[in-house]
This record gives sequence, C-alpha cells and structure tokens, in this order.
Amino acid sequence: MYRYHYGSFALAFLLALSANAQVSQTAGVSDQPTIKSEVRVVLEDVVVTQGKGEPVPGLHKQDFRVTEDGQPQMISFFEEHKGVTATPIVLPPMPANVFSNYPTVKGADSVNVLLIDLLNTYPWFQKDVCNQAIKYLKTVPPGTRLAIFTLSTQLRMVRGFTTDFSGLAAALDDKKSGVIPESSWLNPTPSRHAAEEAGLAAMIMMQAAPAAVGAAKQYLGEETAFRTGNRSDLTLLAFQQLARYLSGIPARKNVIWLADTFPISFFPEDKVHTPRHQEHVQQTSDMLAAAQVAIYPVSARGLIGDGFMDITVDSQEEMLHEFAITQIAMETIAEDTGGRAFYNSNGLDAAMAKAADEGSHYYTIAYAPANNRTDGKYRRIKVKLINADYKLSYRRGYYADKPETGQSAESAADDPLIPLVGFGMPNFDQITYKIRVAPVRPQPAPDARRAGLNTEMKGPFTRYGADVVVSLDGFAFETTPDGVRRGSIEAMLVAYDRDGKIINILKRKSRLALAPAVYAELQTKGLPFHLEIDVPPGDVYLRTGVYDLRSGHTGTLGIPLSVVADSTPPAK
Repeated sequence: MYRYHYGSFALAFLLALSANAQVSQTAGVSDQPTIKSEVRVVLEDVVVTQGKGEPVPGLHKQDFRVTEDGQPQMISFFEEHKGVTATPIVLPPMPANVFSNYPTVKGADSVNVLLIDLLNTYPWFQKDVCNQAIKYLKTVPPGTRLAIFTLSTQLRMVRGFTTDFSGLAAALDDKKSGVIPESSWLNPTPSRHAAEEAGLAAMIMMQAAPAAVGAAKQYLGEETAFRTGNRSDLTLLAFQQLARYLSGIPARKNVIWLADTFPISFFPEDKVHTPRHQEHVQQTSDMLAAAQVAIYPVSARGLIGDGFMDITVDSQEEMLHEFAITQIAMETIAEDTGGRAFYNSNGLDAAMAKAADEGSHYYTIAYAPANNRTDGKYRRIKVKLINADYKLSYRRGYYADKPETGQSAESAADDPLIPLVGFGMPNFDQITYKIRVAPVRPQPAPDARRAGLNTEMKGPFTRYGADVVVSLDGFAFETTPDGVRRGSIEAMLVAYDRDGKIINILKRKSRLALAPAVYAELQTKGLPFHLEIDVPPGDVYLRTGVYDLRSGHTGTLGIPLSVVADSTPPAK
C-alpha cells in the first residue's frame, strides 16, 4: 500500500538523485510484456425488484441461473449489496501549495451521476430539467454519493462526487458554470422541421420538376442523418469519458441521463453503420461494462399535456411516432446496461430518486464464460431466478473483444491523456499523486526560452514549478529476469484561461527502468519528478495529469493558480 507523507518534499526528491541512473527519459527501451494466458471474467450487477420497485433482499447464489448465448454458465462469485452509504475520509492537513487527487470518500455500494444532456434536449425543456434536478437535490438522502455533469458539444463537470449537497442547487443554477439553455444545430427543432416541410410544399405547389423535389428530399434526409450521426458520436465519446472517470471507483455506478432524445444503442442492429461508428459503439459498451455503469434514461418531455389535443391529426401521429421511437431507444439503452427507463412523467425528481434507490441494492455475479474466444462478436446474457418471479435488471450482453494492450495505447495516433485533462473534466484517481505548485525562484529573464509548447507567448509571464510524487500502485510494470521493473509514463500540465482556452501545454513521456532496491523504496515514498510551465498573468486554471501507457490508468487533478501562494522568499 502506498503511504502518503504530507510533509516536506525534500526527502522524496533526494531519493530521486539516487534513482536518477535507473529512470530513463529516452526511448531506449522497447521490450513489451508477454501474456502467456488469460481468463475472461464477466461481471454482472443484477437489480431484483418486486411490486412498485421495492428491492428484494436475501437471495443466494443458488437462486440464480446464468446463460450466455443459451449455454449455462457456472457462477464463480456472488455478493449481495444492501445500499451501504459512503464514508467520508478526512485527510491530514496539507502544507501550503500542496494538492492531491487522493479520493476523499470510499465505502459505498453505489455512486450516482446526474447527466443533464443539453445536446439531445430541446432548449425549452432544458430549464425545466434544471428545475427538476434542483428539486431532487433538496431530497437526496444523506450519505448518497452524487456527481453532476452536463453535455453539450463536450462533457463538462458541474460538481464532482460529494455527499454534501448544500451548494449543488446553486451550482446548477449558476449563470456561468451551471446549466445554461442552448440550441445546437445538431439537434433538430420542430420549427426547423416545419420550415423544411414548408419549403418542399412550396416547390410542389410551384410545380417544380419531380427530380428537383426528389433531390431536395434526399438532401434533407442526408442532412438529418448527418446531424443524428454527429450527435451519436459526441454522445458515445461523452460516455467513454464518463466510463474512464468512473472506472477507478469500486462500486456500481448509476448514470441518470436526462435528455429528450437518446441517439445511441449498444445492442447489435441490422442497420448499416460505418465501421468507425460500430467501433465506437463496441468500445463504449466495453468501457461501460468494465466500469460497472448502469444507465437510467429519464425523458425530459414529461406528460403529454391537454394542449396535445389542439394540434392536427397528422401532427399527433408524427409526435406519437417520435415518442414511441424515443421510448424504445430508452428501454434498449436501459436493458443493455442494467438500468431502467423513466418516461411519460413530469415528476423527474421522483424518477431520479427512484433510479438512485434501485441502483443501490443489487447482486454482483461473476463467471468465466465457457466460450473464451475473443472474436469480437456480441454475446447475449440471460439471468433468471429459479424459484421466484421478480423483475431483474442487468446488462444483456457484451462484445468479446480482445483486451487492449499497453502497446496499442502507446502507439495510438491520439494522445489518450489529452481529453482527460480538458477544461472542466473531473479528477481521475486510478493513479494517485500529490503535487506542490509554486512560482520558481529565481524567475527566468524576460527573454528566456519559454517552458511549454507555447514558445510564442508574449510577456510578462510567471514560471511555475510542479514537484510531483506519484504512487506506483496503479502502474503495470514488466519485470525482467534480473528483477528490473520497466514501464512507460506520461505527465502533462495544461494551463487554461477563465474561458477554458488553452494558454500553454507541457508534455513529458518517460521510460522507467527501476532496479529492485529502487522500486522497493519508491513503492513507499512514490516516484518523484519536476515539471515547469510558463503562464501569463490573470485567472489561470492548471490541469495536471499522469498516465500509465501500459495499463491505461490515469490520474488527473485541477488546481486554480489563484489559490497558489507565493510562499518562497525572494532571492537575495
């Protein structure tokens, strides 16, 4: 177990001097781990309810029967979760300018994410969704772990996991950082649809050539498909980011997804998708499954009011058809991930409370599938109770993909750490570290070479030093016959202005080769390194990140430089 020492960094960095010969920052090591054998284990969280959704406790392993593609499977692990609440961890006081991404809450059987989706919700529903969410936050049971995210063209965290809800309602209603209604060109509106239909009607009335009318219809159809495809890809990317964030939490994650439309599905369909889109679907499905994420879609539309009867018959039929498609999509997403869909209700706060409550009582089942081929095909799972008739919610299948290796992550065209240190992204704690941030002394000359990728930054600027000590617990090392641990690490600093615009970036990749004695010492005290970055004056937010290129584990932490005190005395 990695021990945190909250005192001076001096001892850790003296240790770095003795380890310097063992830590290489060049690309001279190319050895890759050899995997001799692997056993795939499928993990299922099963929610069992009765009556009006009351949880069913006290079931046993022998009460369940699991099949995969019709073949019986042997349950190797079974555990009942009874909704134990979270226990806050009080960390020792930190020295000035020292920060850590060490988690401050642990022990809950489940955690909840409130995802307010603006990308897939009409603007006139967005404010009502916000009001319902604020109403729900006033009734959250004590000890419930909850985080709030919004999705527009990017995923953004309004508040990270907390059991203190005193400021969450204000955070949601904040004019700058809360839920701000917006209209995206990717989300079609009734007025846009009506204008398009009116344009086609005008062409027909003016006796336009049939070929011209057909071309216009084809164009509008292709435009609609393009917008839907883009919204689908952005939504899948958001759920991948959520899965990364949630994967380090050893509990079931209930994502309560508030939206008007739900443009994704994880179940194989007969529709023709591009290979790239299908790859995104499978990757997202795998990440959600590995992170134990269940999705609870909640429709933002609420009940169909009396005004529904005032519209034309054709419009009624079109709306009912659209509602039916939305409900099918919601049911499919919930079934694919083990959640539950909520629609045709204007009590969104009650739906959110029900989702959080149901998702806190569940049974965990694990089995090693008899079919261990990693052929990428979809495997259908069925879970039944032998001698009881209750409602079961669980993930209905998975893609038997080959596991990703560190080599594929390292050779990826896109840097996997970059989206995780984005402005407004949450902190990740798969890799934990502490960091001391302060202006360096003495400051460099005004004409000195800039620290960071923004070499054109105009003065004046301040150079900040970041002394980092990283726990080795989240790393995947290859051990050579002589006991040397080899690995690869990436560290990054990204400075943002108050509007989320990138000011400067510092990246560093390192190859590690740790002798046994050095590794044993670093296990206790952590791996130290030093980074520096230049930033201009003003309100600057620093995102820091550490990434293990072999395991894909990540640690990130955001630090507003406004809270960093210049405690270093001026040089004489």
